[in-house]
Amino acid sequence: MNLILYAGTFDPPTLGHLWMIHRGMEIAEKLVVAVGQNPDKKPMFSIEERIAMLVACVQETHSRNVGKWDDDLLRYRIRFDTCGSKLLIHYAQEVGAKYILRGIRNAHDAEYERNMRCVNADIDPSIQTIFLMPPRDLCEVSSSLVKGLMKSEGWQNIVSRYVPSAVMRRLVARQIDRAKDRLKINELQKGDRVLLEPSMFCHDGSALKEVRK
Repeated sequence: MNLILYAGTFDPPTLGHLWMIHRGMEIAEKLVVAVGQNPDKKPMFSIEERIAMLVACVQETHSRNVGKWDDDLLRYRIRFDTCGSKLLIHYAQEVGAKYILRGIRNAHDAEYERNMRCVNADIDPSIQTIFLMPPRDLCEVSSSLVKGLMKSEGWQNIVSRYVPSAVMRRLVARQIDRAKDRLKINELQKGDRVLLEPSMFCHDGSALKEVRK
């Protein structure tokens, strides 16, 4: 069976990631999408949340392309998992993947992926790496870019261009949660009590007003 592994941190998933998943499903009999963990970074979302977002993204796309794969075939064709902090080549061996799918957006990616391919080949030369280049409008999109843009006012108008709608809903909800937490901390420090209501927040999570009692 032609099983291909596509892995990443997906924190959060972007349209670039979704493009890679779609291309992977076109060339693979079965695609395993694995969420990894980078011990050097503090993630915005848990592994479970990232998997849930990936599943929602694929399901939304599938619902707009009814007839390409029925639900049973879709479940057979793609599987979501976590590879933790394992070496990707070791996880590929575990799941029986013969190919690893990687995206190359720029020269920096190309150099890094070339080195990793050589290391992987030293460990297991039977597992090959497939490199794909995203289209021009996606070649600069990354999870780091998305998180950086979220620090700016009016971020949602820009970020919505780079992430699927299922991810955008999660990002807005996360910002609202953070805004509520900041208000609670500020009021606790002041010794005041604040009543938080959904109407107190804009859709981007910024506070509109405070209701004290």
